[in-house]
Amino acid sequence: MVFNKPKLTFTSFASCAVLCLFLKENSHDQLKYPIETKQPKVKIAHFNTINTEPDYEKTLQTFQAIDADIVSVQNLSYDWYIFLEDNMTEMYPFHMAIPSLGNDGIGVYSKYPFSSIDTFQCGKMPNIVGSVTVNGAEDFYFISSLTSPSNTSAQAKQVEEHLKVIRQECLAMNSPLIMFGEYHLAPWSDGIQEFRETCKLQDARAGFSTTYPHGYLDLFEVPTDHIFFSEDFKCIGFHTISGETSKHIGIVGSFQYMTADERANDVGYLYFSDAERKATEF
Repeated sequence: MVFNKPKLTFTSFASCAVLCLFLKENSHDQLKYPIETKQPKVKIAHFNTINTEPDYEKTLQTFQAIDADIVSVQNLSYDWYIFLEDNMTEMYPFHMAIPSLGNDGIGVYSKYPFSSIDTFQCGKMPNIVGSVTVNGAEDFYFISSLTSPSNTSAQAKQVEEHLKVIRQECLAMNSPLIMFGEYHLAPWSDGIQEFRETCKLQDARAGFSTTYPHGYLDLFEVPTDHIFFSEDFKCIGFHTISGETSKHIGIVGSFQYMTADERANDVGYLYFSDAERKATEF
């Protein structure tokens, strides 16, 4: 408009509109979280040690203040493993940890005893799968996964194969499920969209958001760490965690068990776009 080029101006507006529609259809379309009720709840915290504060104690204090029921730790080095064993097991006495000299170590720390716990591999990348009972509710399963970075086409293929292995684990379950991990893919990527649709999982993030918490702005950073959940839950809260020197340490999601009536009313609306919903209702 400033340079009197109306065609370029309106082409730019149209491109922005198409981009907005794309992001809307490929992200969580709920902008507000459901109201918390008296149903049993579980809080999941997930962080990557690469993003944490240089001072281990400060990171530990951050997660102790969050007071999650289950804490997922990724890129778990032996230094971090020893530190957590010495300082975290009193608050989280039940855990499964696979430390590593490289960048593929993972661990899950829980306040509640595991009903089952196991691991499965995808190449060199470990995954932890287990179940736990929280607050007297039905057992729910969890899967913690860490994929390889997808900076090249070969690495992207590895991530695709990894998601296929995780998908097989998900489809073999017939129980409430919460997944968390670093997938190195954005929420609107084809890989994540196909994975969620096949496994019928919701994204804990509401709407489109960057990976940084409130107070920071970087449009070139996208979220690659995720928490997904089955139709047995509704997400009542989600936020990212920052520190004094790190803009993004991890993420936290709070989930509430749904009643049978809520599942019956909501299950038809969990995985469809607005256009598909209207067509179904019509």
